[in-house]
Amino acid sequence: MKKLNFSINEARAVTTLEKTLNVASAAKILDLSPNALNISIARIEQKINRSLFVRRQKTGEVTVAPGIEFVLNYMKTITDAADLIEDQNKTWSSDTTTGQLTLVTSHTIMEYIVGPYFVEFINKNPQLSISFKQQDDLISSSSALNEISIGLCYEVEEEYEYFPFHSFIQRYWASKKYLERFGCPETFEDLFHHRVLLRKTLKDPRMLFASMPISKVFPNNTIKGYEIYGARIVDFLCEKGLGIMASAEESIKLSKLQVESIFPNVSGEKVDLFVKVNKEFLKTPVARYFIDWLFDCRDKAFEEIDTKPSYAYKKQYKEPPASQLS
Repeated sequence: MKKLNFSINEARAVTTLEKTLNVASAAKILDLSPNALNISIARIEQKINRSLFVRRQKTGEVTVAPGIEFVLNYMKTITDAADLIEDQNKTWSSDTTTGQLTLVTSHTIMEYIVGPYFVEFINKNPQLSISFKQQDDLISSSSALNEISIGLCYEVEEEYEYFPFHSFIQRYWASKKYLERFGCPETFEDLFHHRVLLRKTLKDPRMLFASMPISKVFPNNTIKGYEIYGARIVDFLCEKGLGIMASAEESIKLSKLQVESIFPNVSGEKVDLFVKVNKEFLKTPVARYFIDWLFDCRDKAFEEIDTKPSYAYKKQYKEPPASQLS
């Protein structure tokens, strides 16, 4: 059986005529000529192979045909959904900075880059409603229209805009306590005889351990270690002397972990993070204003650890006067 599809305009034609029961009145509401509305209704009736309305000759008045309530209910579902989306878009497109959004990112970004400046931001912008969603992996995931995420970008989605945030280079770390007890590995092959902390996530259960050089030495994942779900737990156990981990130097400096670099002249994989935001949401002042602030947080945090961001960022939204933020 052929699946029937109806456009929003077709659904509006049916629901408006059902309300007015007059072709001329419905056409005026829809900004159509009566003839154009009649043609649209006739095409819909041809699609479903039955009449929707019974016409009265010359008067332009109609009555609802019997037995087609299910069609009218379906059309109303389409128009209700369209109206809801339009109302939301109008709210997001307003000229004020009032709004609601959710930031999705890893604990390192949340705690050490955004967190230190969040109280000041909220005190300055009390009208904003902001939620935080921490994830243990760096895979950028935003599902709601008003979510902004900071993470990896494995696949570019057309409906989103991506702003390069920073390129983190993975390096290898161990605590002084661990190195004193087990010694420092001199080659990658030596890692086979050491305790290695393998960070895993529910979304990406692959071994995450600064990858490229190690995968060449151990192509079949023969390296042994502790599989740990949660980046913060890995940091804690490494600092306590359980084993060797991979992490970006920026993350180590920001978190002030008491660990030392091993293989200092060798870099692991490059991890490019992006700010990801829905293009429709990006049209709103609240989204642009918040993204500007995220990059301000990045610049301040990196200045504290004497690190230059990988990417420059140009502000999109001039900060409004205080009177507009109250």
